[in-house]
Amino acid sequence: MMKNKIFLIVACFVGSLAYGQNNLGEETVFTFGDRKLTLGDAFKINISPTIFDSIVKIEEPTYIFTPRKFSTAYEIKPILPARLRVMEPLSKLQRVYVKAGIGMHTTPLMQLRINQLRSKKTQVGLGFDHLSSEGGIKEVASSKFSNNNVEVWGKYLGKKVVIETKLNYDRYIRHFYGYQPIDSNVVEGDIAQLVNKIGGTIELKSTFKDSSKVQYASTVGFSNFTDKYDASEINIISKNTLSKFHDKEWYNLDVNVDYNQFKSVFLLDTSAQSQSNAIVEVTPQIISKGEKLKVQVGLSIQGNMSSTAKFHFYPRAELSYSLFSNVLIPYAGLKGGLTRNNWESSFMQNPFISSHLELRNTNDKLVAYGGIKGTLSSSTSFNLMVSNKKVEDVALFVNDTIGGTGNRFNLIYDGGRMLTVSGELNYHKGTKTEVYLNGAWYDYGFSTEEAWNLPSYKIGTGIRFAVKSKLKFGAEVYYFGERDTRVITSKTIEPINFDTVQQLKGFADINLNLEYRYTKRLSAFIQLNNLGNMNYQRWYRYQSMPLTAIGGFTYSF
Repeated sequence: MMKNKIFLIVACFVGSLAYGQNNLGEETVFTFGDRKLTLGDAFKINISPTIFDSIVKIEEPTYIFTPRKFSTAYEIKPILPARLRVMEPLSKLQRVYVKAGIGMHTTPLMQLRINQLRSKKTQVGLGFDHLSSEGGIKEVASSKFSNNNVEVWGKYLGKKVVIETKLNYDRYIRHFYGYQPIDSNVVEGDIAQLVNKIGGTIELKSTFKDSSKVQYASTVGFSNFTDKYDASEINIISKNTLSKFHDKEWYNLDVNVDYNQFKSVFLLDTSAQSQSNAIVEVTPQIISKGEKLKVQVGLSIQGNMSSTAKFHFYPRAELSYSLFSNVLIPYAGLKGGLTRNNWESSFMQNPFISSHLELRNTNDKLVAYGGIKGTLSSSTSFNLMVSNKKVEDVALFVNDTIGGTGNRFNLIYDGGRMLTVSGELNYHKGTKTEVYLNGAWYDYGFSTEEAWNLPSYKIGTGIRFAVKSKLKFGAEVYYFGERDTRVITSKTIEPINFDTVQQLKGFADINLNLEYRYTKRLSAFIQLNNLGNMNYQRWYRYQSMPLTAIGGFTYSF
């Protein structure tokens, strides 16, 4: 019992101490009598902190190798000898090439080429061409013709310069057969025209590999053109070019001289006439080409020298921009210049021209043009263009009104405006296939004259292809649009009257050729000209040759 009381007193005392710890504050203690207070030793936990290292030390492993032999099966193969990639040998060249044939209307054909074999420094050759015919045109005077051409050429290939020279002789025979109806009193010799030409050129051109050096090219040419009526023409041309590439620009300077002297005899009174003229040109240009943009800027100064000198200034400007890596290239430009009209160039365009002419140079005062060109694929290209030019002294062919029966042509001149819309499309597949299509439409606005004998439009197309290097085929079709010409209303009264304008019909000219190669050196061919047997007039009163077939062979040795 006593033990329970003591335990209760002690519990209450300890509880009051515990409670006092939570309510610390001021407390007054009274002590009576003797009392000894002692403080017991504190109890401490003797534990020191330990630092743990995050790097774990890994003991180096040890390996035990057990030697053991592994059996392998192998097969020895022979080593092939090394092969060198050797280029195919160059094809063998032949010195002589001959092409000969005969056709309808007694039409012989002959071509001869004699060349030096392959050489690194020189090239020498000779060429001869002949084509003649009885004509085969019915109900007209003699329509015989003959073309003969001989040319000798040579070329020197140096390290820094290339020199090339040519000498040529041409002989042409034509007949002025434009009589309708045929006059029985016409003598063949009286309507024959015989023309001879002797000419040559020499060219000197640099071949520096360093593009920073000044490149040069110079050409001098001459020709002497004569006929059976004592007409003669001497033409001397000098063309010189200096060019240099610097930074991103190409600098170019052209200095050209074209001298022409023409002497003719008037048929009615045999009086002689002489005309001399020179065209002098100086044209500096700068061409800048960027990644896509190309700019050409220049000025052409040209003098028309005869009894008096007249100078003209023409722009040389063109801007083009490449789109889609040259797939499309739009372009536009301005230009102008003088064009030589002489007896030789007129004869090559119209062989029925008189040899008593007044010669003037055509002046393209200003030509504005623009278009778009590009590539449709790696083998197909195209070009579409529109040009409008202001021009004076355009040469027009008209039937001669002075004497005779009007079967010869003369030149008259007019000026004004010319609008041209043209386009071309080309397809090439290696060297075996070629297809082309081109055309142009013209609109003339001359001051006083009609556009005599100028077509309203022209279209041309052709195809060439080879089959397994044995068979070669080619076809060409040309179409000329309508032309206006002056119609002869009287052939007995001099001068002849041209009271009516007649429109010559458009015509198509279809030509085919086929060649079969027996060997690399021997082949046979056939040509068909005017396949449609069209009876058309390219020039007033001059009917075209009918269908003509020519067959023959070629041989090289």
